[in-house]
Amino acid sequence: MAPTERSDEALEQWLPVIEGLHLGQLVQVETESSAAERGQLINWLPDQGVFEVALLSSGRVVTVDPKDCHTVLDCQGPATGGGPESFDLVIGPRTKRDVLGEALSNRLLERGFCVLRLVQREDDRSQVHKMMQQFDSDGRLCRLATEVEEGYLGKGGRGKVMWLDPEDPSVPHNSALRRNDANITSLAEILQPFAEDVLGAPIAERTPALACMSMTDAEEAVYEHPTASDTIIEEFYGNWARSVLRVVHFMGPGECKVELTAKEDAPLSKVEESYEITAGPNTILLVRQDTFDFWCDEPEDESDAFWLQAFLLRAGPSWTLGDLIDGDLSLLVSRGDGPPPPSGSEVVAVVALSLQACGKMTDHHKEWAAYTAGCDAQLEMPITRFEYLPYYSDEVDMPMGTTFVKHFSVQDGVELFDNKAFEISNMEAECMDPMFRQVMEVGYLSTLQIGLTKKLANSKSTHASVSVGLDKQEWTQMPVATSVATNNQLAIVANRFNYVFNLKGGSYACDTACSSSLVATHLGKVNLLEQRWDPLEWHLGMGTGLTLTVGSFIHGCAAHMLSPGGRCFTFNATANGYNRGDGTAGFIIKNGTFENERLAYFRGSQIGQDGRSASMSAPNGPAQEKCVRCIQRAGPMALGQSCGPCVPPESTVWECHGTGHGHPGRTARPLDRDWTSLGDPIEVGAIRKVQIKEPRAEPLLIASSKSNLGHLEGSAAAIAMNKCILIVMHAMALPTQHVKTLNPHLDHAAFDAIYTTEHTVYKYAQGHCQASAERCHASRVCRLSRPVAATAALPQVSSFGVGGTNGHAIFWGEKAQPDVDFRRVFLKKIMRATPPIVTEGTTDPALWDYRGLDYKANMGDSYKVCLEKDPLTGEETVTFEKEQVKEDPAEFYGTTGNHNDWDVDRMQEGNVRSA
Repeated sequence: MAPTERSDEALEQWLPVIEGLHLGQLVQVETESSAAERGQLINWLPDQGVFEVALLSSGRVVTVDPKDCHTVLDCQGPATGGGPESFDLVIGPRTKRDVLGEALSNRLLERGFCVLRLVQREDDRSQVHKMMQQFDSDGRLCRLATEVEEGYLGKGGRGKVMWLDPEDPSVPHNSALRRNDANITSLAEILQPFAEDVLGAPIAERTPALACMSMTDAEEAVYEHPTASDTIIEEFYGNWARSVLRVVHFMGPGECKVELTAKEDAPLSKVEESYEITAGPNTILLVRQDTFDFWCDEPEDESDAFWLQAFLLRAGPSWTLGDLIDGDLSLLVSRGDGPPPPSGSEVVAVVALSLQACGKMTDHHKEWAAYTAGCDAQLEMPITRFEYLPYYSDEVDMPMGTTFVKHFSVQDGVELFDNKAFEISNMEAECMDPMFRQVMEVGYLSTLQIGLTKKLANSKSTHASVSVGLDKQEWTQMPVATSVATNNQLAIVANRFNYVFNLKGGSYACDTACSSSLVATHLGKVNLLEQRWDPLEWHLGMGTGLTLTVGSFIHGCAAHMLSPGGRCFTFNATANGYNRGDGTAGFIIKNGTFENERLAYFRGSQIGQDGRSASMSAPNGPAQEKCVRCIQRAGPMALGQSCGPCVPPESTVWECHGTGHGHPGRTARPLDRDWTSLGDPIEVGAIRKVQIKEPRAEPLLIASSKSNLGHLEGSAAAIAMNKCILIVMHAMALPTQHVKTLNPHLDHAAFDAIYTTEHTVYKYAQGHCQASAERCHASRVCRLSRPVAATAALPQVSSFGVGGTNGHAIFWGEKAQPDVDFRRVFLKKIMRATPPIVTEGTTDPALWDYRGLDYKANMGDSYKVCLEKDPLTGEETVTFEKEQVKEDPAEFYGTTGNHNDWDVDRMQEGNVRSA
């Protein structure tokens, strides 16, 4: 007697065989009211005394009296005497995984294929039918490439297909299509414990499901084959070579005709030449790829047929490199064919850089973060610096003695100074010009990077020089004690640093207005390169500028030089003047390569003058062009050059002076029209004339830091050169701020140039940066992300002084990279390279000419791999040559004795001949 209340699991373990039947078996239901149907016995209801049976035809669960259930005695599969419609096994709610795994493995071992019948509801099949028809209506189904269609769908196969993406939201996770895909995965998991013994290789993974729909003759003319790319060919060949089993789930409603023909080299000998299978709804077919060729024909009538299929794959070979990697290892370095560094003995290396500027920039890491984040450091004039409100008027044509500007780039803490660190008395420090204090602090930040401390300087002198570029000295307008007034002479700004740090090289201050710091650094570099009689150890080039009084704004507004918007709208259509700012910057240069210290190379610099132009303050385009052209054409040591000549296409980013003077007559009066109307257009025009001389591979990238920081005047070129050094250290051009609409007066359409508004990474990890200093208070960096053949990329800076003195500088650097693991990079390249596959005009991959790494390689197989790069196209090719390695046995017989000096003579293998 069975208990009345038990769980299904307990019932399954406790209940005896009922009427000779057990749960999970295939039964035939025969009643007087309906035709005989087959189904799986899934439950026994003792209270009612009936069985629950899941029918194969519809998936419905019905209750059946035990007398109407009978064991199926003639269940024979296609390989054991059954007809084309027969099947081997049933998968239903009561099918046990371990039992199914053993049955599947036995059939695959003995016959090479297995036909399963899945118990699935008719509603699920209908849902798949409608979903596939909708996908077809939406145009998501397509044909496969001719070369791979038969490989996927079977010989003679055709159909409309789509890959089932696991992340595709149009196919719900609870849909029947997803569940059927999951069934394929379950079958792979069930077979995994048996696969190596039965199939000769473990199942490691499966391909994505390919959802297929039958195609009529009329549709075949509409759905064209796409072109087979190398990727498609490679992916298919890899799946085919590693394939262990083909799994196909036919979902109806039409029936497909399948034929399996035995291969000549099939590992199973007791199989017939061919088998025919009628694959109706809910038929799952598993076929060994090494035993049978798969043929599939769609329904003979016009009914649709849908099916899912996938391959179960063996693991791909895991390749390791030997100890020998020979040849040109530069092919394995990611920087590619970027411009090489300067060569020879007359090279100048930048070994340290430092700054203190607006936006809380106290080192070059913060400076880089500010540029990449798009920092705009202009603030309202703080009351701690001076009171501007009594003098402010928002009228551009304001009465004399007022300012229409109320912003500038403010550096915090300029009133703070640790004079004790420099052994400067309180009295002297109290009267020191804050710019002089900034020079001491920023210069010390640089010397600390090369190991020179104040304590060390007190005990040992250094033969090094210092130069400082500066413009206005507003501190002299402040009340200063007359007894120490001489301490604020311009010459003292550099002399004091030499005195404090015991430096014996020449020191000097330079005032050419906005180009001061570039001119000062250029002259210092020329002195550094003079190594014959009194060689310097290093040179510290600096620039400084501070806004201390409201009077400078009053005078600038009166001359209509400043922008009412309180910004430098560089390259923008609203450009109408510049804005001022605070900042001090500098860097140390040494003569030599200094591989372990170098941040960048100071490749070259040049200075010039406008001479007689429209007015003393008006820019002169030809003079600017000549300054740039001279530095690019000059050979080693000429005009302060430290390396050979370069050509215009080598420039990739140009850091412009970019003050924001751009609109004729925008705020100009007749006497100052040259300032407001000519600055940016003339500068860009000079660049254009230089760059159009030779064809470019990519557009010139143009930017300016003045849109971030304003015009720092005496320090403008210094901080621009610092920016150039950072650019070549990171191999990235930086954006210009406030560019909404390009200034129509720029020559941006007359040559191949882009005004960057986003940071742009170079193509290569090394290159040049150019900087110029001229009359317009700005700096410019230029860089090309893909130079033409055999040329370099040059970041450049330009700076222009209001009196007409111009300057230009070029830097070379490379992005810091970890040590290259050539073995790892080489392995990645050969694994990602397209294997050399020639389809030979056939759709049978067994006949394709494949010369790549063997997908069926065995442990110990060895290949010689050659990686080559075409110097013209840059295309990389990989060739493989399998090496025949004959391994000696680990053990052998030999003779030894005094006859061979106790060496070992190996005996021949085989039996000893009898006498």
